[in-house]
Amino acid sequence: MVTFLISYINDYCYDRDHILLTQLYYLYASILMNEKDYKKALSIITLGEKLIVNHCNFSLLSNFTYSKGNCYEQLGFHKKSLKLYARALSLRHYNKEDKL
Repeated sequence: MVTFLISYINDYCYDRDHILLTQLYYLYASILMNEKDYKKALSIITLGEKLIVNHCNFSLLSNFTYSKGNCYEQLGFHKKSLKLYARALSLRHYNKEDKL
């Protein structure tokens, strides 16, 4: 169901809706991480990051970066995850509602 929803929004998303789509990517990646499907979560996180960069909306970038670090940590890439955690901390000023 979630995959269908993201596919639908991708097909019909207008520029003003990119924030909603970004939030859906983040929520979907969170669901995948809870299900321990870290590789698929990384692919969804990457899509969300691209959307953030393309639309210059950096409010969720720290959250995406933190989640990416979490995925890499769970997959055993500890050095990479530490770099991503540090980057997430440095990006926090973009997100006023940061949950880190």
